[in-house]
This record gives sequence, structure tokens and C-alpha cells, in this order.
Amino acid sequence: MAALFIILILILTLFSLLSLKTESLKCPPLTFPHSDLKFLCKQNQTTIQFPSYGELIVKSISYNPKKLDLVDPNNCVHRVFFNLNLTLTPFRYYYAVKDFTYLNCSSSSPALISDSYEPVPCFSGPGFSVYVVDPGLEVPVFCKALKTVGIPFGYSDYLDDDSFGLGLTWDLDCGHACFSKFGAPTCFNGAHKTVLWISILIFMVAMVMISAKTYCSKKMDMMNETKKNQIEEVDKLLGDFEAL
Repeated sequence: MAALFIILILILTLFSLLSLKTESLKCPPLTFPHSDLKFLCKQNQTTIQFPSYGELIVKSISYNPKKLDLVDPNNCVHRVFFNLNLTLTPFRYYYAVKDFTYLNCSSSSPALISDSYEPVPCFSGPGFSVYVVDPGLEVPVFCKALKTVGIPFGYSDYLDDDSFGLGLTWDLDCGHACFSKFGAPTCFNGAHKTVLWISILIFMVAMVMISAKTYCSKKMDMMNETKKNQIEEVDKLLGDFEAL
């Protein structure tokens, strides 16, 4: 009974560690060839550090087609479009891009802009609104052109989420090796080895206990058989003595 209790404790410990390591492995360590981009592990999420913007979360990676889907943790895709500079990276937008101009307009401005375009709420603030407009639009006097950039989509509140349009692709022909795993950070270090050694330890302890139980059982059987034989011999001697 004690042996079974110890095995149960060891198995529960193993499952706890497996659960912990599986949780950690939800954040796979990645790198990309010919790139200085930093892939980080934060709160079980893989993020990419873009120098021109900051961190974006890796949502998914596919190789056919080549596509890297990203999520903006700040929930402002058009701020990402405005700041993200992909020219020094191996990536480009997955979707075809079109030039759009970002305008910063006074909130007290006439309705000329707001009748045709919607302000980007996450990019606007008290006293001003930011619009994403066609670059051919004449800039009103109450607005200032911030930048004209090639981006996949203009702004629409129907398409306003933290990932719409944040798909990237690449030209390198490296297959699955593009996003290769590298030396794991601290939260991954030794995960597989730990689980492996604990599994081996549990197996060895279980085998020792089973062997010990089998040995004790055989020894008990031998003792019982010996005792039985001795009793039979005594009974036989008593029988012979009574016959005399």
C-alpha cells in the first residue's frame, strides 16, 4: 500500500511539471535568418520587437503561403501602419499596399473631412482627430498632413481590431527553417530534460518497488511452502509414532 502511495505521488508530480512546461512551451523561442529582429517570450506569447514601432504579438505562422500574422497589443493597427518601417527587415506586407495620407485635424474643424472619412479613435485625442485619407485629397487649412505611407487598408470602424491587415510575408526561400528555434530563454531552459529525468526516476522507482514486491512475494511463498513441508513431516512422524 505504501509503495502504491509513493508511485501515485511521483506520478502527480510528473503531471504537474508537464503541465507547467506545456504552459511555457506555448511561447516558442524563434529567430529569423539574416535579421536583427528580436523575438521575445512574454506571458506565454511570442513577440517581435520592431525598432520603428515596438512589440507585436505573433498570432500565427504559415509556410504555404508564407504568412506571419501579428497582433498589436495596443489595439491600434493604424498607429502600427503609421510607424512600422519594414524596409530594413526581411518582411513586407502580405496584402497589396496603397498610399494613404494621415491627417491631423482640429476637432472643431468643419464637417468636410468627417463627412467622407472616419477618424481613427485610437490615434486621436482631446482637441484633434486623425484621418486616413486618399493622398490626392487637398489638405484643408484646419488639418496637417503627417505622413503618406503605403499600407494595406484605409481605416473603417467595421474593420477596426488589433490584427486586421497585420499580415507579413517574406521572400527568402528557407521553408520551415525561416523561423528556427534557438537556445531557449530562461523560462524554457531544461524543460524537456527535467521531464525526461523525472520520468526515468519514476520508472526506476516503480521497477524497484515491483521487483521488491515480487521478491517478497516469492520469499513468502517459499517460507509458506517450507512451513507446510515441515508441518507435513511432523504430522508424518507423529503418525509413525502412534503406529508403534
